[in-house]
Amino acid sequence: STTKTTKHINYDTLSVWEKQWYKTIDEMYQFCQDSVLSRDKSKNDIHELEFHVNGILKSCTYYPYGCQDDCIFGPRIDSVFFDR
Repeated sequence: STTKTTKHINYDTLSVWEKQWYKTIDEMYQFCQDSVLSRDKSKNDIHELEFHVNGILKSCTYYPYGCQDDCIFGPRIDSVFFDR
């Protein structure tokens, strides 16, 4: 599934169904640790563990060995904006 994060959403006002698509940065880090980096390395390849130049997670993805199509799983944060 695809997860979306955006600065224009008030996470606290979302329904349970909507919250499945929106994650905080902390939740993305936790998912990376619990669901990607802990994968069995004999069955999966950690595809990307990248950080933006400001140190924030950019991608944490894996793919199962032997998978042929559309097999990359894990969180990606394409951009982060901070209001002043």
